Formats: sequence, structure tokens, C-alpha cells
Amino acid sequence: MRYTLEDIEDLEAIITPMKDQWRAGDMQALHDTAMGDVAEQYPQVYDDLLVNRNHNWIPKIEAMMKSPEVELVLVGTLHMPGNEGVLALLKQKGYTLTQLH
Repeated sequence: MRYTLEDIEDLEAIITPMKDQWRAGDMQALHDTAMGDVAEQYPQVYDDLLVNRNHNWIPKIEAMMKSPEVELVLVGTLHMPGNEGVLALLKQKGYTLTQLH
């Protein structure tokens, strides 16, 4: 909460580039813009809200992909980029990911 409140005045300047980076599929820039120094300033929050949740989701996502049903998985934007993001974790498991435009 403190991190968000500290940056609330700059929110528009942060959100606009994030939307552009998301639309362009530039996950590294999105991670750099969105996360900034969060991992360093608030490592426990970063681990609890992003890293641990992402790792916990992977087996659930894999189970959904193995079922005959068509599944839709929605996660927040910040769960996608970075080395501990859902996309990287799926790639590490051997999945091929394709960005759609």
C-alpha cells in the first residue's frame, strides 16, 4: 500500500507506458516500468504477491491445459513479465507461447 500511495501522483505517467508495453508484448519493458525497485524495497511483498503466487499457479494452469475443456486463465498484468512471471515459468516447463495481436 505504501508503495502505491508514494507513486499515486505519478500513476498516469506510469500506466500509459505500461499499456503501450503490454500491447507491444514488450514484457521486459513492462516488468522494468511496473516493478521498478519493488523487489528491492519490498522483497517480502514481491515474493508473496507475485513470485509465490505465480509458482503456485503453474501446476493449476498445466492441469487446465491437459483437460479437454477450453479454459481461460486471467491474471493481473504484473504476473506476466519477468523471470518469475507466469510466461517465463511456462517457457521453463517447455511450453511454446505465441503472442496474439
